[in-house]
Amino acid sequence: MSDSDEIMQKIVSAFEHVIEEAAQEIAEELRENLSGPSPSKPGNPPGLDTGQLRESVVVTYAPATADAKVQVSVSTNTEYDNYLEKGTSKMAPRPFAGPLEAKWTPIIENRLALAAKIIT
Repeated sequence: MSDSDEIMQKIVSAFEHVIEEAAQEIAEELRENLSGPSPSKPGNPPGLDTGQLRESVVVTYAPATADAKVQVSVSTNTEYDNYLEKGTSKMAPRPFAGPLEAKWTPIIENRLALAAKIIT
């Protein structure tokens, strides 16, 4: 393995670690955000009622391969999560995913840049 291949492998490994760690942190923050009082005010994350939405938070992870980039997602899986996030004609949105994405995107970008700088 050449020096450049070794450096590239270290970068890929560091990036995977940064992304996987951030996904776990995002999931934890999402669960905390879904633990507030119910009913929640419009514009705030949904409050805890049955706990089904909070318990449905899942992190899926697929490491990088020769054919694909690393793939990580933090999501919920209920019949009503999209209605809460976007709202309906009878209910104002209770966004919980969008605000976390906006908050965490620059954090992850900074962590990736720092990881690359440390390695190279």
